Amino acid sequence: MGPNVLADLFAACFWFGTAATILSFVLGVGHHGPIHLPHLGHTHLPAGGLGRASAGSGITPINLTSILAFLVVFGAVGLALLGGLGGVIALIFAVVTGLVAGWLAFIFIARFLLRGETYLVDEPIIGTIGKVSIPIGVDHVGEIIYTRNDVRRSDGARSVDGQPIPAGEEVVIVAYTHGIATVQRWQEFLLKG
Repeated sequence: MGPNVLADLFAACFWFGTAATILSFVLGVGHHGPIHLPHLGHTHLPAGGLGRASAGSGITPINLTSILAFLVVFGAVGLALLGGLGGVIALIFAVVTGLVAGWLAFIFIARFLLRGETYLVDEPIIGTIGKVSIPIGVDHVGEIIYTRNDVRRSDGARSVDGQPIPAGEEVVIVAYTHGIATVQRWQEFLLKG
């Protein structure tokens, strides 16, 4: 490979990585910016995989942020070293520093940015206490608001006995089928228990 081909490769990687980083930030890829597009490079890892940083965080070492960090650093280091060290040495240093930058980007995301994220898991919802936000009519569906895993949620709800329940009433979820909660007034639930 001639020096011009490497210089073009390094420049293309640097400029593409820089432009894609800015564009992903502005468009909101990866939770940033005003527009949120589908997330790229996320998958669930086993609980013991890659240590505490990634356990349950839902991100792999090969993700958009890590790839862009690799491209920017690979291009920048390659361009900086190409003139002084020669093509092969510059390529080796560029690859190694790019991989290190990608790994550091992954560690930063997994340990710091995703640390506080929680994922709703399918756990028993029965017994959860909520409050009626839209009145439940006679044999009609209303709406309840409740909190699970520190996340406020709302679902459609009907009463266990088909009777109306006004807004503001505290209820207990006694069944949950196809996205509709069957609820009972909290006071009635306590008296029957």
